[in-house]
Amino acid sequence: MSALQAIWDWLSDQGHQRTLAFIGGGLAVLVAGGWQLYVYLHPEKPGSSATGSHATSADGSQSVSTGQGDISGVIVGPGATVHDIQIQQGDSAQVRQQKLERAQGLLAAEVTANLRALDHRLTLVDAATQPDEFDAELSAVRRQVAPATEAQFAKGYEQLTSSSQVASLRHALNSERLRPDLPGPLLQVLLDAGASGEPVQTFYAGLTEVERVTDSLLTTLESAGQVDASDEAERTYAADSVALAQRLVRNRTQLAYLDGLRLLDTLGAAGVSADLSDIKSLEPRRPLAHKEYQGLLAPLAEEGERLVEQRRELVQRAATLRDAKLEEYRKLNEQLKIQPQDTWAIVVGKARALRELGRTGDAVAAFGRYAEMFAASDPGAPAYARTAQAFTTQFNALGVSGGVYLFAVTDGGAAAHAGLQVGDIIISYAGAPTPGPAEFSVVQSRYTAADTVRLDYLRLQPTGAFKPGTVSLPGGPLGAGLMPI
Repeated sequence: MSALQAIWDWLSDQGHQRTLAFIGGGLAVLVAGGWQLYVYLHPEKPGSSATGSHATSADGSQSVSTGQGDISGVIVGPGATVHDIQIQQGDSAQVRQQKLERAQGLLAAEVTANLRALDHRLTLVDAATQPDEFDAELSAVRRQVAPATEAQFAKGYEQLTSSSQVASLRHALNSERLRPDLPGPLLQVLLDAGASGEPVQTFYAGLTEVERVTDSLLTTLESAGQVDASDEAERTYAADSVALAQRLVRNRTQLAYLDGLRLLDTLGAAGVSADLSDIKSLEPRRPLAHKEYQGLLAPLAEEGERLVEQRRELVQRAATLRDAKLEEYRKLNEQLKIQPQDTWAIVVGKARALRELGRTGDAVAAFGRYAEMFAASDPGAPAYARTAQAFTTQFNALGVSGGVYLFAVTDGGAAAHAGLQVGDIIISYAGAPTPGPAEFSVVQSRYTAADTVRLDYLRLQPTGAFKPGTVSLPGGPLGAGLMPI
């Protein structure tokens, strides 16, 4: 019985009960982390995700292709269509300047709106991912008063460890949406006027990157909410993943913000006069000349390189955690293999363990091995195996936590008088579930023959389905042989 006891001890541990679930989670984290690292190391070229493409012709002129055919009637701003601002070949110098200034004003307003959205979104992320001090204090009290219940009640390390909280943050971010689509017609006016399109392309590519890393943060938060609170390695990995994802959001937001300030500086009077007074989290709050922009950009770029290295380390840690869980699973799988020397109790215990782990097919096969191994010494083994196999395949649909199998019914006993038969499965006694013989004995001991007790059971029909039944009988000895199923 030592092997069976070891199996059940392993399964009774709260952390081990979710081993298989975490194996899947670990694989998902590894794949997701690897993909994020690939995308991070192979970013899209500036403007590649925009709605238009930027090209230089053989004569040196630049153009933006929107891929939309005739867009002269497309509205590009308040009271302005593409036709209104498009520089034509016959335009005078004064008209060209007027159109350029109008395009610059429209683009400055668009950029300013995106800068405000960047600031507001970063404020939301920072506020939502602050450590929950109340939860930490409550956890400390639990450890002092009832340390055995701490793992059971632990809710994680930050506020956003539940799906509903992540959904709330996602909803809040959606209310402060970025507009990362490249304004092709406005950019074309700048190009026609001889201005460089690179600052525009860089800024809008940066907005797309901010959206990507923000989505990655939300995904990481959702995964963190599913970690096993009793597993220190899992919990630490989840906390580090969230912290890195948050730093990536801040880094990419700051980079895009600087790109926007530089872009405003290139837009002349319209950019210089942009109102950034309501920006709260990001600095500086004024357009940036190229030299100052380069100085502020350098440390952020260096930080980005460090974050890439930290991402590599996290991916490696995910692989290590996965391998450890897979090895743990491999050992458990070896323990659960039916061996020729196994006793009937060990075979049944292994079959039930397989069912508890969700391995229905393996559990059915294990009950089949029970019949093969013990039919010669126990005529009732084949019937038990058939019932156990049907019970296993229908387990979830039956909505039960387990049961106790009647392998014998004593003539004249309480069970016989109540009409119970060999092969019946007791699923509750006096209203209490009976997932196994031990639980049945505990609840049965509370009653005597002077009590009338309700007993619920299942009976396998010739069709292969189970028919539920209920009987009333005296408490005390049942007058039946019981075994787990």
